Amino acid sequence: MNTGQRDFWKQVRAAVVGIGAGANFGTGFTAMPNGLVVTNAHVVGYHPEVVLRTFDGTEAPGKVVYSDVRLDIAFVMPRRTIPTRALSLAHDVDPVVGQQVAAVGHPQGLSFS
Repeated sequence: MNTGQRDFWKQVRAAVVGIGAGANFGTGFTAMPNGLVVTNAHVVGYHPEVVLRTFDGTEAPGKVVYSDVRLDIAFVMPRRTIPTRALSLAHDVDPVVGQQVAAVGHPQGLSFS
């Protein structure tokens, strides 16, 4: 892993959270300074309460405040402050063919990969 990749990972891992909802476990990211987490509706299912887990292992309950199955998006608010940082998103940047992208999450139970 080169220096740029390490810097990227340090920045991103502070925003990524694991989400446990019943038997489901998935990924979300902190999108707002107030702790709002964005995830997929299929991750939270129909559970009104979930468990959030940060990179350092901190766990906290979270409340699903919005879910849209058609769009497969859900928003979760932590019930208490957790050690995350909002991920900055590019608003005015058009993607370019060949541009590098990265996906960070918990595929097949591989935490924070």
